[in-house]
Formats: sequence, C-alpha cells, structure tokens
Amino acid sequence: MFHISAQTAGEIVLRSFLVYGTVLALLRIGGRRELGQVTTTDIVVMILIANAVQNAMVGADASLAGGLLSAITLVATNWVVNQLRLRFPRVQRFIDGTNVTIANDGEWVDHALRVVGLTTDDALDLMGPDVTEVEQLAWAIVDPAGRLRYQTRSGTVHEGEAKVAFG
Repeated sequence: MFHISAQTAGEIVLRSFLVYGTVLALLRIGGRRELGQVTTTDIVVMILIANAVQNAMVGADASLAGGLLSAITLVATNWVVNQLRLRFPRVQRFIDGTNVTIANDGEWVDHALRVVGLTTDDALDLMGPDVTEVEQLAWAIVDPAGRLRYQTRSGTVHEGEAKVAFG
C-alpha cells in the first residue's frame, strides 16, 4: 500500500510539477479573476482540467502512496511559487499580472480596453455618475484583481464599485 519505487516516485514528482506549471500558465493566459468572479463555465473548466490531468500526474500508479506523493508535490510546488512571488517582483508580475491603463490624460487607450474586454461606454458606466466623458480623467487603470481605479482631472482618486472580469 505504501511501497513505491524511487523511479516511480521521481516520475510522480516530475509529472506533478509539470502539470502544476502548465495549469498555472493556462489559467494565467485564460484570464485574471478572483474567486468571487468565477463563473459556472470557469468551474466546469477547473473540474475538467483536474480530471484530465489526474492520470498525467501519477501515470499508471494508482496507489495511496502515489496519490499522496502527488498531493505533497503540488502543495510544496505551490509554496515555492508563493515564496518566489514574494521575493522576486518579476515572478509576481508574471503570475499576478500588472495594472492595465485604459485611459490616460483624457484619452482612451484602445488596445488596453480590448485587453480588459471593455467598451468605452462600459468603462464610463463602471465609473458611475462622477465621470461622463473620458476628458474628465487624468488616468484610469484596471488592476490585476479586476478593480477599476481612476483619477479625475480635479485630482480626486476613485475606486470603482464594480470589478472587471477580464481574461
């Protein structure tokens, strides 16, 4: 029940590590969302990914030891990644993303609006009644968590109530 060869253990550790990295990259490419922004389709994708990669991590080994080793590898890899995020800003930017400037000096940044999946009307709606036209803005950003922040030309900084779910 708990016996596992060194070669099999090494394969499980390597496979689990590779699956973690691949799924992390796919989720990062797929979009930036917080847990509260996860949609039904996001949940379906996560369940299907988990099912799809399960055998890729342990291969033909269906033992308790193989499953536990895979779980330990995933938790350890996650801990290492989080430590790297804390120590290296580049790693943090890669994993968490960066702010996206959607308006600057009273003008929309069109490519940035496309990146976050907003129209100019959507962006203005998210800003509420304080801003009715882009010319009133000094700047506007969407942060990696999807929060809209902006400063009017009068100097007041606001954080939008709504979050932008982009990806």
